[in-house]
Amino acid sequence: MRHARTVVCALVAIAFAGPAVRADDSAAGPGGQTAPHEKKKKKAPAAAAPGSKSREDEPLPPLVPVPTPASPRVIEAYRPFDTAGAMAVQPNVAHAEGPVKRWRAALRFGAAIPRTQLGTGATAALDLGFILPTGGPEWLRDHLRFDVGFGWSLLTYQGLATIPGRGADPHFTENATVLPLSADLVLRGALGPEARGLSAYAGAGYARVLVRADFQSFSSPSHQEDDTNGLLLVAGLELAAGPGAAVLDVRYLEATANLGVLGAYGAAAMGALSLSLGYAIHL
Repeated sequence: MRHARTVVCALVAIAFAGPAVRADDSAAGPGGQTAPHEKKKKKAPAAAAPGSKSREDEPLPPLVPVPTPASPRVIEAYRPFDTAGAMAVQPNVAHAEGPVKRWRAALRFGAAIPRTQLGTGATAALDLGFILPTGGPEWLRDHLRFDVGFGWSLLTYQGLATIPGRGADPHFTENATVLPLSADLVLRGALGPEARGLSAYAGAGYARVLVRADFQSFSSPSHQEDDTNGLLLVAGLELAAGPGAAVLDVRYLEATANLGVLGAYGAAAMGALSLSLGYAIHL
């Protein structure tokens, strides 16, 4: 009985001492000696598997060139928007920077006032103009306009006329149709601020005048025709309205026609001042 107790105590002691012995054996160095002051070593990286690539072997991404502006326009496009400058009131430069409408067509109606005994008559005209692309100083640049026109005037006279060899005829009449074909050069320009749309023009030109006259003397009708040269003076105002402009035109035409014997006693001089209103379209 005494021996059995001794065996049990020995087994219990071995059971508690076993884990400690195994721990000391694992910490012991070669030959069973422990190395209490040995420093811990870092783990070495695991070797790469055959056929695999490491991150160090991966190629770097290609360099992408930074685009640079090729012209000042590109730099201007990336410039920050100037809100204050956009909100500022800009001067009216539309006339200077915008395209010039060079073609002009005008239709006019009015009255012709002859400088002779012929009475005031009706007149009408169609004008076609082109603004010449001239350079030079500002007052001349794009301000010269070349016009061609076709006009019509009806001038009449009825009254006393003394016909040589036949005496005085109190019922003498003359109906003259004047057809001038003209070409003139005018200088045009704005009056005051451009926003008012008021402009003026003035110039001179040449006219080829066809005259057809019907006479009635002592109850006998007579007809005469002639074409002659004339001098033309032109001036006018234009006020912008809609797609074109309202026109006030003043011109003087001086021409003398050869209308035979009766023309000398009626009115062979076709000089007249014409006043007309119309509308011009600019294209």
